[in-house]
Amino acid sequence: MKKFNPLLIVPALFFSCSNDLDIAADYKETTIVYGLLNLADDTVHYVQVFKGYLDENTSALLLAQNPDSIYYDDSAEVKLEADAQVHILKKIDAAQIGLQRDEGIFVDSPNYVYRLSGPLQDAVYHFTFTNKRTGHTVTAQTPVVKDFSINRPSPLLPVNLATSAPNQVQWRSAENGKIYQAIMRFYYEEWSIHSPAAVDTLHIDWLLFNNVTSPATTGNESMTHEFDGTQFLSFLGTQLEAAPDLRRKALDEPLEFLFYVGAEDLYDYLRVNGAQTGITSLQVKPEFTNITNGLGIFSSRYNKTLSGIKITDRSIDSLSCGSHTKNLNFVNSVNCD
Repeated sequence: MKKFNPLLIVPALFFSCSNDLDIAADYKETTIVYGLLNLADDTVHYVQVFKGYLDENTSALLLAQNPDSIYYDDSAEVKLEADAQVHILKKIDAAQIGLQRDEGIFVDSPNYVYRLSGPLQDAVYHFTFTNKRTGHTVTAQTPVVKDFSINRPSPLLPVNLATSAPNQVQWRSAENGKIYQAIMRFYYEEWSIHSPAAVDTLHIDWLLFNNVTSPATTGNESMTHEFDGTQFLSFLGTQLEAAPDLRRKALDEPLEFLFYVGAEDLYDYLRVNGAQTGITSLQVKPEFTNITNGLGIFSSRYNKTLSGIKITDRSIDSLSCGSHTKNLNFVNSVNCD
């Protein structure tokens, strides 16, 4: 196992990243771990564990399509401990519950993961993997990223998308959080003039910022990001189909802001493994792992959603009449010429 390329903090977690792995180990047993705990999720949590392999007589591409080559059998035990509570995680085939890995050089089904059901504690979590057949043990630990407050946008103050003057996103940093990402989601209705009763509610996502970091991980620091609403309208104009037969309408509270926060180890993992680009990519990439006696990443993240955000009347006019979106047939405004 020499390199791995996980998603950042988006909800897909790690189920689509494993096809980028180069699983090739020395003759000693090698274990690779992916786990991102989320205190905001009170239902279920997953950790994925792979084993490295090396076979001089068989193509690595063929081995990658053999589940026995990359997954441990039932002799493996995955355990999480926090505040004297011990949880033995259950091995499941995530493909059977809709968590399918992307197709690639690695077998996409089965897609074995280890599951913990129920909410997490506000604590430091200790991970232990044990191969009971060989005695091989791998450990890691992470504090959980905690909740945080969002001050702006506010349900009391509509967002103006019709101006290049900056709109502000303001929040207080999360304890144990280091890296931040936010998406602005815009909801709208869409229908055909030939079947006006068949109305679909749809949304489109716009990346507000990515890889914003806090100076420390102690939490409660004031953080701000500014964005230009007209840039979103320009983006919207490139993403939606300008079809004469379609009509659209922004919802009354059309905006939702989705925040994703990653812990410091996740930040270091992404920074180190994505650090070299251009000419420097010809060099051997540095590796980051916080897994003792193994490779990979065991860390935490937190996601939070701010809903119910209105837009100004000027924004509605711009959707209907503005140069970026007038061909998209938004019908909210009656002020167009």
